[in-house]
Amino acid sequence: MAAQILVVEDDPGIQELIAINLSRAGHIVRCAADGEVARKMVFEAPPDLVLIDWMLPGISGIELARILRSDASTRDVSIIMLTARAKSVTRLPGF
Repeated sequence: MAAQILVVEDDPGIQELIAINLSRAGHIVRCAADGEVARKMVFEAPPDLVLIDWMLPGISGIELARILRSDASTRDVSIIMLTARAKSVTRLPGF
């Protein structure tokens, strides 16, 4: 069964790479390059999964996740945070 996935990534190359691979796997993929656009997209039509880059322009990925978790209509949407940060101390807020 195809999942509806929103990819929130500001780097066009990375966004395209993720979207192509998810599409090839049979999923329905939408993309957003910043947190504000993604927030609007999620509230208009909640996807099954949101892949969020930690460091986004405007609303950060971590703040977007907090917004989605704080609203009853989006609280149950699955979220995966993407980050290049290597230290576990910097990753803890994502949990």
